[in-house]
Amino acid sequence: MPNTDQIQVRYLPKFNKNVYNDDPPFYINNIADSNEPIKSSSSPPVETQDADVDAVKKYSLKKPFVPSRMMLLNIFHYFGFNSLTTVTTTADTTKTSTTEKFSGGSLSATTVAGINGPTGSTLSAFNGIRYITVDSTNAYVYAADFYNHRIMRYSTSSTSGTNGVVAAGDSGGGYANTTLFYPWGFGQYQSVSNDLFITSYYGHTVIRWTSDASSGYYIAGVLGASGKTPILVSNPMSIKVDSYLNMYVADSGNSRIQMFCANNQTGITIDGTVVGGSGAAQLSAPRTIVFDSAMNLYVSDRGNSRVQKFYQL
Repeated sequence: MPNTDQIQVRYLPKFNKNVYNDDPPFYINNIADSNEPIKSSSSPPVETQDADVDAVKKYSLKKPFVPSRMMLLNIFHYFGFNSLTTVTTTADTTKTSTTEKFSGGSLSATTVAGINGPTGSTLSAFNGIRYITVDSTNAYVYAADFYNHRIMRYSTSSTSGTNGVVAAGDSGGGYANTTLFYPWGFGQYQSVSNDLFITSYYGHTVIRWTSDASSGYYIAGVLGASGKTPILVSNPMSIKVDSYLNMYVADSGNSRIQMFCANNQTGITIDGTVVGGSGAAQLSAPRTIVFDSAMNLYVSDRGNSRVQKFYQL
């Protein structure tokens, strides 16, 4: 367990518990080199960092409980969270890389994806998960497998060592539309399209990829070119897609949030500027973005160690 000054926790205002389903499961995504956010379709996000593990875990909660060594779970109950996904980190590839399922308030897990061994590139292993989400049917969990340059899909009822399916990319990586290049985040709006909208951290692009296809096509940024103009992004991280398939991208290297309207590769800066700072209208290396039901935007402003709320666009 790291020292307390190595743990960062960011949270959004408490939501009304009555809007949630009764005790839905949540997934914990433990990744390399990131304090990426909690992600779920039914709860606000939280960020944690824990340098001890590299895994994805699934929980179903029935009552409050004592936090495990991996995270401060009591924080989530305190703020009324019933469903969430969080991220922890390690750079040690000798540690376990798995997806665990916790049910009924138990702290004992069942591994549903990954293997109890070193990270790797097989279909049953992960290497540096950056982001995960569960689809709208709760049938599949998707993971951005950063160092393997791919998006993986697993059944939520899988068991330990089960091979996943490569939904996008492969383990090769590179500057081509037939692969991904260090994917960080991805978005999807399944009621409109099953396509994945994936950010390429070192490729400085967003690529749209139909799940299970052999290639995608670039819809934002210029491959391999980092810059500050409206058509460029720099180290994009989190991405959200709305019902019109407009994209909202955390353009981390430019300390801004960019909106790309559907079928338009010219971005509009909706928050922040290309000059990072700590002012009320500024951001510094924004990492995660989420919207609430009123379309207010929340940004994890990593360089300033704060969460910024920007009111409805």
